[in-house]
Amino acid sequence: MENFAGPDRTTTTHVNFFPYRAARGGVPLTTPAGFGTMALYNNANSQFNLLVREWAWQPGSTSGWGFGYVNQRLTGTPGVVQPFIAGEAPPFGLVDYSSQGSALPTDWSFGITTQNSGVMWQTEVPFAMIRPGWSLFIQHAVIAIAVAGGFIWEAINTVEV
Repeated sequence: MENFAGPDRTTTTHVNFFPYRAARGGVPLTTPAGFGTMALYNNANSQFNLLVREWAWQPGSTSGWGFGYVNQRLTGTPGVVQPFIAGEAPPFGLVDYSSQGSALPTDWSFGITTQNSGVMWQTEVPFAMIRPGWSLFIQHAVIAIAVAGGFIWEAINTVEV
């Protein structure tokens, strides 16, 4: 895998954002049988972390939800992943949607989100960094709640961190 810094290896003015090594991925509105979970998995070798720049989460019903990390891929229905720049190869990162039989431990939770109201992370500060072999997930606190969502991330060489 190459370093996705781009042809001239320079950044843009958006807080050291490297579009040549960035991607977006998500899942369409889906209703699970259990706890609906969307996860971004870092499938990179030990050289690249995933820097999560943005995320969006839109529940189909009023419910609580939260974020957490797990040291595995939460396999399920693969989401669509596209490179940030059309025609480029996507960097590391896989998005999956799954129906978990039990709630996973979360480290950052939200009480209630009103039905059909989207929630987004929209600051210049990145939301999370995912090490190889780990996943960042968003999960409903209630079973059988439809949701759509996605992530924007970039692959960051560990020597840059």
